[in-house]
Amino acid sequence: MKKKIVRAIVLLAVVLTPAICTGQTNTASLRQAAEKGDAAAQYKLGFCYMKGEGVKQNDAEGVAWFRKAAAQGDADGQASLGVCNDLGAGVPQDFAEAVKWYRKAAEQGNALAQYLLGMAYFNGHGVTRNYDEGATWCHKAAEQGLANAQYALGAAYAAGQGVQKDDAEAAKWYRKAAEQGEANAQYLLGAFYAAGKGLPQNIPESVVWIRKAAEQGYSLAQRSLGLAYQDGQGVPQNKTEALIWFRKAAAKGDAVSQNILGLAYAEGHGVQKDYEEALTWFRKAVDQGYANAQYNLGVAYYRGQGVAQNYNEAIKLFLKAAEQGKAAAQYNLAMLYHDGLVVPRDLAEAYKWLAVAAESGLPQGVEYRDKLKIQMTPDQYAEGQRRAKAFVPQLPPVPNQ
Repeated sequence: MKKKIVRAIVLLAVVLTPAICTGQTNTASLRQAAEKGDAAAQYKLGFCYMKGEGVKQNDAEGVAWFRKAAAQGDADGQASLGVCNDLGAGVPQDFAEAVKWYRKAAEQGNALAQYLLGMAYFNGHGVTRNYDEGATWCHKAAEQGLANAQYALGAAYAAGQGVQKDDAEAAKWYRKAAEQGEANAQYLLGAFYAAGKGLPQNIPESVVWIRKAAEQGYSLAQRSLGLAYQDGQGVPQNKTEALIWFRKAAAKGDAVSQNILGLAYAEGHGVQKDYEEALTWFRKAVDQGYANAQYNLGVAYYRGQGVAQNYNEAIKLFLKAAEQGKAAAQYNLAMLYHDGLVVPRDLAEAYKWLAVAAESGLPQGVEYRDKLKIQMTPDQYAEGQRRAKAFVPQLPPVPNQ
């Protein structure tokens, strides 16, 4: 993830200098100046090699020119050399070396380097993790208007990392980044408006910002916009439009949206009922470990909907979902162990899953747990209690929503 972020920033920096490498003539003049020791030209020529414009793309050659510029104290060259070390582009990856060059450029006021040095401290890459230092350097870059740093500083205030937790301050920095088009900040500003965190609750304004992020292809925002249309929150209810946005998010790998699409096809909501298509989407979410999809696919196997009935496969899926805290799956397992039709009857195991489901807040779990107790021997009851107390839910790879 961090590599992707840094690569995006490298590309951003390239975009900000579009006229550097246009044409062989300009590249030749840059080379002439660079070979005479002009540090700015050395830095620019390095970017030409990194981009492959006017010259054949060559990361190692780009690094060589960045290094010449950096050795003369050119902050852009130092920051770029840091990025190359961070990514392992043209040089072996070396986080500590990256931090060294980020610091040199940051101390000269280079906003990109300040931000990247801050992120190195936040992530503990090349330096010992230090949230205070991370926030300090991101703040310097944010004050210079760097959108990525403004977003990072907002996140620091939201989490209370390196600064005192302050939702209003987080919202302020998210807004600054969002107004520059930073998709993460747009989404989170929308989320803050929806929840009334750090600013007055305003659902229509929330949708405005979430839409901006969604239109940039940010999958969480696409899912959130789909939910807004599905529920009529901040926009007129429109289930067809909701499915359009769920499909966009699902195509980008959002497991929650994949599961929502699966349910839409299974139940015929907004689309023609199609169990096979439902299973396609459930499986995509199951592959990511999403408990709700594991449960839904388990139900399909149990009922034989869109797939050959397979109790063993259903139980495997129910168990995976149950272990992540899915109360409905826990209840299903309890009933299976109670009835003993698909698995050997085990009242202690049934009691365990009913007790766990009750703890998860499922009303049926409470009701049937208490009824089952009457049917059990003292030893069975003691064993069921022991198993329930020993149960520790797994941390889900995808939050159960």
